[in-house]
Amino acid sequence: MLSPAERRQKIRTVFRVASGNFLEMYDFMIFGYFSAAIGRAYFPAQSAFASLMFSLATFAVGFLIRPLGAIFLGAYIDHIGRRRGLLVTLGLMSVGTLTIALVPGYETIGLFAPILVVLGRLCQGFSAGVELGGVSVYLAEIATPGHKGFYVSWQSGSQQVAVVFAGLGQARAESYPNRPIRLIVPFAAGGLNDVVARLVAPHLERSLGQPVIIDNRPAASGIVGTDATAKAPPDGYTLLMVASSFTVIPATTPKLPYDPERDLAPIAMVAKNSLLFLVNPKVPANSLAEFVALAKSSPGKLNYASPGAATQTHLVVELFSQKAGIKLQHIPYRGGAPAMTAMVAGDTQFTAISTLLSLPQIEAKALRPIASGSLTRDAQLPDLPTVAEQGFPGFEAIQWIGLLTTAGTPKEIIERLNAELNRALRNPDLIAKFAQQGLAPGGGTPADFQRTIATDLKNWTETARAANIKAE
Repeated sequence: MLSPAERRQKIRTVFRVASGNFLEMYDFMIFGYFSAAIGRAYFPAQSAFASLMFSLATFAVGFLIRPLGAIFLGAYIDHIGRRRGLLVTLGLMSVGTLTIALVPGYETIGLFAPILVVLGRLCQGFSAGVELGGVSVYLAEIATPGHKGFYVSWQSGSQQVAVVFAGLGQARAESYPNRPIRLIVPFAAGGLNDVVARLVAPHLERSLGQPVIIDNRPAASGIVGTDATAKAPPDGYTLLMVASSFTVIPATTPKLPYDPERDLAPIAMVAKNSLLFLVNPKVPANSLAEFVALAKSSPGKLNYASPGAATQTHLVVELFSQKAGIKLQHIPYRGGAPAMTAMVAGDTQFTAISTLLSLPQIEAKALRPIASGSLTRDAQLPDLPTVAEQGFPGFEAIQWIGLLTTAGTPKEIIERLNAELNRALRNPDLIAKFAQQGLAPGGGTPADFQRTIATDLKNWTETARAANIKAE
């Protein structure tokens, strides 16, 4: 069911599309009339063929002129505002209508019609900028295939030139945002990604001055929601809240409908937590070094639990095993909770899993932590050494949640989103709510987040290839 904000936005969108259809009908009628008038004025009446050809040529030239209006005037619309731009367009349309109504005879109109055709075509391009500016996401959803292709073709033309002419792109960015923002969560409601999205959204709404609408797309391990963002218009009105599985899936799934680095643009890491290396209390190992020695003394006899094949835990343990020179047997379960149950029961001896799932079992003495996967010690377990401290320098195993948008989004918009997100992540109330979920705030620049993504993609791809790990 649509929220009141979504319902209002849909109504406005339908109105804009309808007004665009009206402008198109007006366009064909008024400039068809002017073209016919030109032919009648400049050629004798008996030369019907020449008159027709000249009028058609004028009409064709008008079509070539119109994109200039869409590009240069339509893209400039953000400087004067859509309402003022619409008034200018209606005023120019009224001039054309009054000319037909008040000036007697085809011939008289035809004498100055070429000027009106040029101005009118620029005007029509300008009006395309008015009715298209800022509604591309919704046009893609509600317009018919024919209209979608037609309208988006005008808008994409103005966007491409706006990228070349930085001043026009900046004008668009300065007005951002001027309508609701859609935040896609590619997992089910109630999961950690969804919780984080709903904690962050109110802060972004206050700072950006527009609603942030959560859109859950739980299908195909997040691929469906990620692909929807990758294929959205690059205007900053479609955001994506991903987990670190965003970098695991490409490493284990050979064919994806998107490229994680080419088709999506990072904004910032939102939150993170350590993966804790745990053993069952019956395992005679109190440190990572002791566990490695035990595993080397009994190759292949120790096993480890994961939330499923080709998950981050699976890859993390395999990567660690490669670096440590040990061999462990993998036992996949259907989710983190069953994996933890198996660990507590002693069915498996080792795992690397999130702080959120681990801490209750650690506090109950049901499981023993032997290392933290982050590069710095976990604030909730300050006495627990990291993997890097225990003989594996640079080794990092964390879960993160991050914010991305569609590749090609103007740099100014990404920087604005990054600044507002970093401001939110410094809010004490949000930090406290993150801590309740076992999370620490992220932050940083888009470049920082891009480096994290690139490093993880490289690590997991190499690990998956070496261990022959593929998604089922």
